[in-house]
Amino acid sequence: ITTFENDATHPWIVDETMSGSPAYTPSNCGMENTKSVFSFTVSGPGKLYFYCQSFFLNDSTANVCVDESKEYLISDYTWGLKHIEIASGDHTVSCEYSMSASAEYDNEYKAWIKDIVFVPADKTTANIDIDIKVPFGSDASAISIAGLNLGTNTVSIGSKMPVTVTSPDNLAFVGWQDGNGNWIDLQDKRLQETNSDWVSGNGVDEFITDNELTLTAFYDLSMTAVFLKKEQI
Repeated sequence: ITTFENDATHPWIVDETMSGSPAYTPSNCGMENTKSVFSFTVSGPGKLYFYCQSFFLNDSTANVCVDESKEYLISDYTWGLKHIEIASGDHTVSCEYSMSASAEYDNEYKAWIKDIVFVPADKTTANIDIDIKVPFGSDASAISIAGLNLGTNTVSIGSKMPVTVTSPDNLAFVGWQDGNGNWIDLQDKRLQETNSDWVSGNGVDEFITDNELTLTAFYDLSMTAVFLKKEQI
């Protein structure tokens, strides 16, 4: 995803009221006869994945377009993972929210989009590597990780998985680290209106509890479950 542009007058912005990974919404909701657009370039062939949700009147619509052709109308009342086929070559993808009238409804009717990821056509599976890290000398035999197995898990692109960690009595689970030792969290909720970093998700959809998360497989990913002795907490 390159050449990102966000609407200068009515940009798409993060909705801090939504739980889970950052969701973006147009800033012109309730403003009659206005449009909010962001766009970027992708190089096909492949699939463009995204989560979306909406709550509309007839006076407002949100479309995902490829080269100005409307490919998907965001009309889902609950979050759903969608994808669009991208042909070979460079293409401009845009997300457009139009409000034609009924500004009296203020911000009640809007759309959301998040975790936009382009996957090349030759990438059909992702390898999710799961490991554990415990204090020296600790017994790790009672640790349980449900949803994925220790080692390499090969899953289909777009697979959504709950992952739950169960700790033994003597250890406390403190979080996940990636292959570089960085803590894995929800994508930063940054208002980067001139930067495309917010467009792509990192695959982590939501931390349901301290020990449970949901993950969508878009990339190869290394995840290490980190434990400390309870007296170290």
